[in-house]
Amino acid sequence: MVSDEELAQIRGKRSYRTAIWLARLNVIPVVLTFWLAPGDRTTPAPWVLALVLLIFALIVTGLLLARRAGVPFRGFGPFQGVHDPRMVWQICKDFFWFRRPESE
Repeated sequence: MVSDEELAQIRGKRSYRTAIWLARLNVIPVVLTFWLAPGDRTTPAPWVLALVLLIFALIVTGLLLARRAGVPFRGFGPFQGVHDPRMVWQICKDFFWFRRPESE
């Protein structure tokens, strides 16, 4: 369980805030891919591959920055992530309503 002090420290780090912004930015190429890709019925266009690579790069970079900020991940794999309910809730709140920690 993450304490209030640890939570404030994690949220105060620049790498955590950058990870949150990368997650927000990732919404754009995902929407573009699902909006534009069905128009190509044959082989995928090069821009589809470029968008998929951009999505992958943003996800990996965001996860690495979150880990660097001290977000408590359990394990290292595609199906393991943050298991602390307070931290998950805080990440969701920061993703949708970006608020600075009260200590700053």
